[in-house]
Amino acid sequence: MGKILRSLPPLIPIPTSFHQNNMRFPKAIFHCLNPQHRSDLGFHVLSDRKTSEIDILSMVAALRSPHIIREEHPHAEFGMWLKLARMKKRKKAIQVAEHIGTTHTSIGAWERGDYLPTEGPILRKYAQCIGVRVAELRKRRSDSYWAYRMRVEGVSDISI
Repeated sequence: MGKILRSLPPLIPIPTSFHQNNMRFPKAIFHCLNPQHRSDLGFHVLSDRKTSEIDILSMVAALRSPHIIREEHPHAEFGMWLKLARMKKRKKAIQVAEHIGTTHTSIGAWERGDYLPTEGPILRKYAQCIGVRVAELRKRRSDSYWAYRMRVEGVSDISI
């Protein structure tokens, strides 16, 4: 998070955080005397206070920063399904990683859709740990990839 903030304009200081529904979200507090300046940057401020708290992800999206807005990965949908299956079993990523003999960072990368677990013993152990069949993992992975391709190809056919 610190790396992202260093690349943002100097208007945004180090974020604080707040808790909502037992989840932690980053927040940033910025000072700006001129409300017009805030709206020029694309910020939507609900009050006239000189100090306003704004969700940092919204600010970065408004500034179109490439550091936080990631392109969709081919397996992002499949990764989300993996995460939900793991959470349904009430297991943490580190517990699954220890069970199958890999690192929790690999589990996180699979769940984000950055890349997929390899075929073979790791995939079998992973399926066993999250309580699904290997055939279902393979089918969902394939379906997720083809759904992604249809979205990408559909967008690439549009011309102006």
